Amino acid sequence: MNRRDVLARIAVAGVLGAGLGSGCLDASEPEPESGAGAGDTNTETDTSDSTEGATDDGTETDDTTDVAEPVWSHDVGGTIDTVAHGTVFGREHFDDEDGDGGVFGLDVETGNQKWTYGQSGGYTMFTSFTVADALYFGFGTDAIGDGSGELYALEFDGTERWTRSVGSVYERPIVDGDEDVVYAGSDDGVVRAFDTNDGTIRWRADDFTGAPPGELTVVGVTDAILVATGQLVALDPADGSVLWRYGDPDDRIRDATVVDGVAYLTERDGLAAVAVDDGDERWRVDFDHNRWIQGIEAGRVFVEHQYDIHAFALEDGDELWTVSNTDRVAIDFHDDRTYIGTDQLSALEAEDGSERWSVPIDEDEGGGGGEDENEDDPIQSIQVVTDGESTSDGDDHSIFVQTDDTGLSRVDPDGEITWTATVDGRISNVVVDGDSAFVGSRDGIYSFSLDSS
Repeated sequence: MNRRDVLARIAVAGVLGAGLGSGCLDASEPEPESGAGAGDTNTETDTSDSTEGATDDGTETDDTTDVAEPVWSHDVGGTIDTVAHGTVFGREHFDDEDGDGGVFGLDVETGNQKWTYGQSGGYTMFTSFTVADALYFGFGTDAIGDGSGELYALEFDGTERWTRSVGSVYERPIVDGDEDVVYAGSDDGVVRAFDTNDGTIRWRADDFTGAPPGELTVVGVTDAILVATGQLVALDPADGSVLWRYGDPDDRIRDATVVDGVAYLTERDGLAAVAVDDGDERWRVDFDHNRWIQGIEAGRVFVEHQYDIHAFALEDGDELWTVSNTDRVAIDFHDDRTYIGTDQLSALEAEDGSERWSVPIDEDEGGGGGEDENEDDPIQSIQVVTDGESTSDGDDHSIFVQTDDTGLSRVDPDGEITWTATVDGRISNVVVDGDSAFVGSRDGIYSFSLDSS
């Protein structure tokens, strides 16, 4: 996989499984602060609270299972975007009484707050971050289609490099570091290319017939800039001119990702593979509605459709296997394995869908006392984390499973639970960095050690 394929795949996180928002949104909430300073450290760090009541995910625990206590906790809830440069970067929940919905940086060792920036509220929101030579992210107001928003570049200490007023940005921007350019689409119907160093605009493109407000997203940077609207549109990186278009402008591209020079995308009525160099359709599979690309791995594109998981060959679109009646499925991938979570965690062979193993999940245990609304589907999310070099036994990774609302377990490639923890508040996400797991929740941010020695 080359660098431009990596850039293209970076866009997926902002597209898969994340809507742009819909409905009538209140426009009365305040605009983000443009100069909330760096250096705020007014949040105390709690390093003494134990994590009581942590349980496994339904299998029998033994003496080797590590029930973890947090190394530190931060008492404002939020979502973690990344861990880099000795800092945990993320976004506060706007409805936390101790937070204002801004973005933040916490010390990775202590959890002390280094800085906060901006604010959000109601249905206004910051996008997730793109981390390159700085933090790049957007802001969308709570009136989708009003054309009012911001694009930000922050230094890693929270100080502004630059900000630009644009339309509302609902998906994170994409950075091409080799060209020093950041690309972002916004709800005023424009895609813009900015110089990463000073925010100078290099070009703007607005020839997107049929694009509904809020649905203009840069989904890939390869030899072209790929934009999802009603169509998939390829722009020239030099000046933003249109190179080709694919699809009906009155349709809707639900998600798209690029691998080895081919864009795989879903529309209202199908899954298609489109060549990036000329926009030609390689193959197409018809679906009636409600399908989402869940991942691309092992020469397959995995699609969720009406609670079924379908595996299609990347080369020609042939359907290779299907797992039916998965209901609210959680899914992730690693090399030749597909991990699926419903009321149990299952490891499938990516080649043919056969089951390698499964671990039952006890809905009454599974986590740390979450709400009953999820009791029929205790696995809420799955995240595969690579631990080191690949081996012939495939034991180079771990599977982190969110069970219930507040419970987290680490499972090894053989299906054995090796670590569990619980937190206060519903888990937002988990970021693993080295021997540490950082957990964002509705009530706080937590750091856990994964070192069992």
